[in-house]
Amino acid sequence: MATKRITIETLQIGMYVVGCDKSWLQTPFLAPTFLIKHHGQIDKLKRADVRYVEIDLDRGTDVAPPSDVDPSHAPPAPCPEVAENNPSPPVSTRVNDMSLAAEFSEARRLRQAMLRSVHSILQSIQTTGGVPVQEVKQISEKMLARTLEQDVALIALIQTRDFDPQLYDHAVAVSTLSVALGRSLGYDHRWLQYLSEAALLHDVGLLHLPKRLVKPSQPLPPQEQREFDAHVAISVDILKTNVGITGEVRRLVEGHHLPPATGDDPDQKQLAQASRVLNTVDRYDELLSGQGGRRPLAAREALQQLFLQAQGGRFDVQIVSQLISLVGIFPLYSVVKLNTGHRGIIVRFNASDILHPIVLLTHAPDRSPMKDPKSVNLSELATGDSAMEILTVLNADEEGIPVEELLRQYVAS
Repeated sequence: MATKRITIETLQIGMYVVGCDKSWLQTPFLAPTFLIKHHGQIDKLKRADVRYVEIDLDRGTDVAPPSDVDPSHAPPAPCPEVAENNPSPPVSTRVNDMSLAAEFSEARRLRQAMLRSVHSILQSIQTTGGVPVQEVKQISEKMLARTLEQDVALIALIQTRDFDPQLYDHAVAVSTLSVALGRSLGYDHRWLQYLSEAALLHDVGLLHLPKRLVKPSQPLPPQEQREFDAHVAISVDILKTNVGITGEVRRLVEGHHLPPATGDDPDQKQLAQASRVLNTVDRYDELLSGQGGRRPLAAREALQQLFLQAQGGRFDVQIVSQLISLVGIFPLYSVVKLNTGHRGIIVRFNASDILHPIVLLTHAPDRSPMKDPKSVNLSELATGDSAMEILTVLNADEEGIPVEELLRQYVAS
C-alpha cells in the first residue's frame, strides 16, 4: 500500500483516507479508512481540527501536480456581486459546505426513524412490562453509529424541534446528546454504547406513573415531586428483571438524577463521570422542553442556567463547559434576528468564539427575502460601527422562513 501524508487543505474528492493526526473517536467517522465522496466529509474533518491525513494512493487519487501557470500572471479574481436594494455587510466567508442541505435533510430522516423505533420499544415495555433487550441493543447501536456520523445536524434538530416532547422524543434527544458529549470527552466505544442504552431507558419508570405527574401543567408540590422522583427506582427495578441489560447500564440509569461519588477505582471513576454526563444532558433537555410544568427555555438560557448551577456544585463544570462547546450558544440551522434587522440561518460555529457564529443572511431588515443571500462571519464583525450581533433566535415556521429550501438554494448557487 503506497501512502502519502498531506495537509487537510489539499484533501480532495476521490482520495482514500487511511489515517489522520487525531484519534478516530475525535472525528465524525466510525471507521479510520474511507473514500472522500463529497465536500461535507472534508469539512467534518476540518471541524474536528484535523490538520493532516494519510491517503492511500492505490485506492484513491493523488494530489494534483503543481500548475505550470505563473501565479503572477493569473487572471484577477472577480469582485463579489452586491445584492441590489438589500443592504448587507461585507461577506467574510463563503460557506462551501456542499452538504449543508443534504445533511439537514438526512438528519431529519434519521431522527424520524429513531423516534419511531424508540416509540415502539417504549410501547412494548408499557404493554408487557418487559424490556425487548435485543431491540434496545439494535436501535442503540444504530443511534450510536448515526450520532457519530451526523452529530452536528442531529444536535441542531434537537435544539430547534417543537418542544412538546413525548417520552420517546426525550429519550432520543438524551441518547444523541449523551453519545456526542461522551465522544467529545474521549470515551471509548464500549462506554458510548452504555450511554446510548442507558439514555434510551433512563425514564422507563415514568411509564408506570399517572399522567398528571409525568406532564403536569405547573410545577409539582413537594409530595407529588417525591412520587415523581420514585420513577428512578422503578426504572432500575424494571431493568433488573431483564437478562441482557448490563450492570453498567443499570447503574447509569440509577445515577442519572443523583450521580454516584467518584471512587478510587478507574471503573468507578468512569461510571461516576458517565453518570454526570447523563445527568447533565437529561437536565438540559428538560430545560429546553419545559418538563415539570415549567416554561421551556431557549438554548442560551438553558446553558446559562446549567453553568450557574455547575458553579454552585450541582453539575460538573467541565462537563457543562464541554456541552456548551459542543452544542453552541445558538443552535446550528436556527433562524436568528440580528441587531441590523437582518434575518439569517446559523450555518457554522466558530470554535474560538461561540457567541459569534457564521450566519447566512437570508432576509433584509424590512423582512423581504434577499435576492442574493450572503454568509457573514460575525466574529469578524463583532466590533466597530458595523458590528453585528444576534439579538434572538426565531421560530422558522412562524417567520415563514423555509430553512431547508434556502440552504439547498444557497448551496446550488
